[in-house]
Amino acid sequence: MLVATPRHPRRVRLTDLSDEVLQHVAFFCAEPFLGTPAGIVPFQLICRKVYSAVGYRFAPYLYGRIFRMKFDVDAPMRRLGEDQLKSSVLAEELRKRCEALKRIRRLEIAGPNTLSDLWLTYLMLIEHDVKNARQLVDWANIRSFVMQFIRMRLYENSQENRGWPLENDGNALAIWILWHAFDEGAHRCCLHDLQ
Repeated sequence: MLVATPRHPRRVRLTDLSDEVLQHVAFFCAEPFLGTPAGIVPFQLICRKVYSAVGYRFAPYLYGRIFRMKFDVDAPMRRLGEDQLKSSVLAEELRKRCEALKRIRRLEIAGPNTLSDLWLTYLMLIEHDVKNARQLVDWANIRSFVMQFIRMRLYENSQENRGWPLENDGNALAIWILWHAFDEGAHRCCLHDLQ
């Protein structure tokens, strides 16, 4: 065994680090604040040791921390209580939200997940303090998504309702999100664009 001396410094390999240290490094790979924690993926793929320390299945505490960094938790904590917001629950919610944000960003308005994405957006907007709205508006571009939905889907099957949009969850959520995700000046612009 090589002893560390000034002439022979001991080299520390990544695999020598504890899981806690690797998780701490992975947390910083999840930055920046906006967007999905995609920076963790290359770090996970370094080797099996790193993957087993920071993989989604193995480190719910890490992904719970990432959720708290990227999304608002105060409103759900008040509503559900801290005991309901365990790391495993937050980790699963992080996965669900990141998948939805990516679909919203890609403007997937006609896929099988569109209604659940609208419901999640609604929930994020009513529970937002700062972070949720920033993720939706600044990263996922919810405004373009909801405008695309309204242009392309609001009047689907309206002939069954004498030309009026059908009263369904998707249409109601899209209108609600339009109202809450835009400021007053943007409302006027949107209404003008839709005419």
